[in-house]
Amino acid sequence: MSASVGACSSSSSTQAPATQPHITSSQVIAGLTADDFQAMCDARGGTVEVMAHCGGLASARGFSYDVETQTLAEHTCKGANTCGGWNCVTDTPG
Repeated sequence: MSASVGACSSSSSTQAPATQPHITSSQVIAGLTADDFQAMCDARGGTVEVMAHCGGLASARGFSYDVETQTLAEHTCKGANTCGGWNCVTDTPG
């Protein structure tokens, strides 16, 4: 499932302008564990959120891991995670 279409439309300081992409990079990482993801998030000073289903629920910019597709994706604003799995917010939620 794709990211929320209107996720970057707010002008809040924790969100990128609407002209910037929602997903800036992605890579497949087979078998990433919750502990590995937590360590990656901790290294960036972020907070882990667990997403039970698809739908762009991330509370701020950061990166997410889709457990079904095993894809790690960087996103520029809140609401840009692609599906169920783990999300690391590296900005103040807003």
